[in-house]
Amino acid sequence: MRSIHRIFHGAMDVREGIASLLHRILSVMHFLSAVNAEKAVDADEIARHAYPLERSQVEDALRCCKDLGYVNEKEGRFYLTYKGVLSVLSISS
Repeated sequence: MRSIHRIFHGAMDVREGIASLLHRILSVMHFLSAVNAEKAVDADEIARHAYPLERSQVEDALRCCKDLGYVNEKEGRFYLTYKGVLSVLSISS
């Protein structure tokens, strides 16, 4: 029984870590005012502001955010959707 608890607790830690990473990426995008296609930013720019994350980590997080409907992509650049902006604002309050 103890090992099941440890596995469940480990899975919760992973989920919390992923949620924290996604919130961090969304917050950086909001800080950079990436709220429409004209102000979209690329993964390198986000990574510069999300130190110590590497570009590959940012790209993975952006793919996840896109799948969840928090960001849109245009020509390799990303910006927050309305849902993404609401998520950032709810995190901040």
